[in-house]
Amino acid sequence: MTIDVSAYDADDAQSLLDIFEKPDESDFEKAKQTHLKKMRQEKVKSERRDRRKRQEETKKALKKQQKKAVPQKAVLEESREDKVSTGDFCAGV
Repeated sequence: MTIDVSAYDADDAQSLLDIFEKPDESDFEKAKQTHLKKMRQEKVKSERRDRRKRQEETKKALKKQQKKAVPQKAVLEESREDKVSTGDFCAGV
């Protein structure tokens, strides 16, 4: 990076340039670690959101299946009626 400074003299220019400092390796490492930490946190949040979404979809699907399913009591009553014979007994019935 290049910084151009307009100043009255060399000392004034140097005082303006002293505001900036060259980063060292530790600054880059800190920035990298901070970025990685944010990315991990976002990944965890995303996974949790996806898991909640799948759970909600599963709940909705189960509710739909329960509404469409024939109630168990009605199935039992029908099977009792099938077993009751009103006529004479014959082989195979």
